[in-house]
Amino acid sequence: AAKTFFEDDEEGDDEEWDECSGAGIDCGVLREIAMLRLLNGAHPNVMSMVDVSRMDKGDLCLVLPKMAGDLTHAIAAQKLTNKDKVKVAALSLHALAFMHEHGIIHRDLKPDNILLTAEGEPVLADLSLAKVVGAKAVAPEAAAQGGKRQQAKKRKASKKKGGAEGGEEEAAALTESMGTPTYRAPEIINGESYGVKADVFSMG
Repeated sequence: AAKTFFEDDEEGDDEEWDECSGAGIDCGVLREIAMLRLLNGAHPNVMSMVDVSRMDKGDLCLVLPKMAGDLTHAIAAQKLTNKDKVKVAALSLHALAFMHEHGIIHRDLKPDNILLTAEGEPVLADLSLAKVVGAKAVAPEAAAQGGKRQQAKKRKASKKKGGAEGGEEEAAALTESMGTPTYRAPEIINGESYGVKADVFSMG
C-alpha cells in the first residue's frame, strides 16, 4: 500500500513541528520515516516500512504492507467477536509496551491508527507524532532475543535503572498538545509534562 501526504497548516503551530522546518519535507513525514526506519519491523504488531518512493506526479509516499482495514470500521460494522476484541487489545498493548521499552512514545493512539491484518491482528500505525524519549536501540533481533524469561529480566532491569517508564523522566519536557483531542490524556489537555503513560490512557 502507498501512503501519500497532504499539507496541514495546523501542524505548523507547534514548536516541535518547527524543529525541522525548512528541510523541504513536512516534519510529520520525516518523523514517520525516521520512526519506521528505527523500528525496522522489530515487532509484528507495529507498522513496518517497505520503501520510500514517489508517485507519478512526484508526491512522496511510504510503501507499507497492505492492511485489511482499521479498528474504527471494524467496531462500526460490529465485526469483532469477544474473542477478537481480547486479541486486538492484548496484541495492541504488547506492541505499545515494546515501543515504550525502547523509549518511543506514539502520541496519537486511537482506533483509526490501529489497523487490522487479513487475519484480524492489530498493527499500530501512523507514527507521524511519535517521539523518542529514551535512547534504547531497536533492531529486528531485539524482538527475537530469547523468549519471555529474558524479556521479563529486561523489564526488571529497566525499572531499576529508570528505563522504559524511566523514559518518562526524559519526557518531562514534553508539553506540546499532541494527538487527537478525544483521545488525549488529561495531562496533555492541561498543558502539563507527560510521558509514556499518556499513551496508556489513549489506548484505554
